[in-house]
Amino acid sequence: MTRLDDLTKIYWHGIQDALTDNSAGVDFRQFSAISQRFLSEYKQLETDGLPGQTIALAMLGATLNLCNIFGGHEQLPMVLRNIADRIDNERNIH
Repeated sequence: MTRLDDLTKIYWHGIQDALTDNSAGVDFRQFSAISQRFLSEYKQLETDGLPGQTIALAMLGATLNLCNIFGGHEQLPMVLRNIADRIDNERNIH
């Protein structure tokens, strides 16, 4: 298993944890399949030879766009910090 595969698993678990947080009153698990498809498509970009930094920048841009479209940009820093903390606590990826 490659380092990218390990990171993908960590990110996926962090996202799953965030999506199962019931405090929002929405069952975000319904979006799990869509999230998995996004990750698979970004993984394919890496397989096709795009640098990880390019893919990460594209993912960040897509996240920012989605948050802006749905009015979630104010909560974004908190959500990203939450996911980053969970990733860091699960495994030191630096």
